[in-house]
Amino acid sequence: MKNHLLFVFSSVSGRARSAFVLLLCLFAIGQGVNAQIIGTVSDKTTDEKLPGVTIAIKGASVGTITDFDGKFSIQAKGSDVLVFSFMGYTSIEVPVNDQKIMNIGLELSAKSLDEVVVVGYGTMKRSDLTGATVSVREEQLKS
Repeated sequence: MKNHLLFVFSSVSGRARSAFVLLLCLFAIGQGVNAQIIGTVSDKTTDEKLPGVTIAIKGASVGTITDFDGKFSIQAKGSDVLVFSFMGYTSIEVPVNDQKIMNIGLELSAKSLDEVVVVGYGTMKRSDLTGATVSVREEQLKS
């Protein structure tokens, strides 16, 4: 196959060969150009916008997070893959494929409930509390 391509390429005139090489170079340069991708990330079920979602380029140390309204902006190549992750939701990978606008829906993950950690510290007067409180004895924790 390689020899066949060389034969076809060598039989083309000088100008056509130069134009072909120039076209190949422009195509190669175009593949390496970053473009700005914008979009929003929301809950797939409720369509509620998700603030603080991490968006990273797979295999690179480049990333961003969504703002309060679930909006993001990132520079990526058409060949890149974006990884969307958020605690409590299933992470997904989406190829850019020269898209300029991405609206992503994340699904809740049942297994992420194991990641929740409750931490309690400090003391307060009962009158200063604005939320619900629960007391748990050591024996209840052991069981």
